[in-house]
Amino acid sequence: MSQPQEDLLAQLRIGREARDLPAPRRRWPWVAGAVLLLLAVLGAALAYALSRPPQVRVATVQAPAAAGGGGSVLQATGYVTARRAATVSAQITGRLTEVHVEEGEHVKAGQLLARLDDGQAKAQLLLAEAGEAAARAALGQY
Repeated sequence: MSQPQEDLLAQLRIGREARDLPAPRRRWPWVAGAVLLLLAVLGAALAYALSRPPQVRVATVQAPAAAGGGGSVLQATGYVTARRAATVSAQITGRLTEVHVEEGEHVKAGQLLARLDDGQAKAQLLLAEAGEAAARAALGQY
């Protein structure tokens, strides 16, 4: 080989010292990820704080004892909220013909709330009764 070719080949070789160096660490992706995570947590906390309903302040007052020893009367203003809410649904589907209560109205157990159209159910009952009568008649012939 000639000298210029050897020089060119020497330039192409990778020296051991360059091969053994550790790759430089990039810290900016980790910093950017930490900043994004912090922003996401702060955004979620802000959304939670803004979406909560305002708290109702309740003042508790103790009525003074009556001087006469009789019953005491306390007059106050305020509002009452329900302890439970109930969802009402029918066991069958159909068209409503009558509604006997309004939303928010007090009801008792067993009280009629609404009436469904029973025309189709009556027709099916008559058809079933006719089928039963036909079956009984067929049994009587044998």
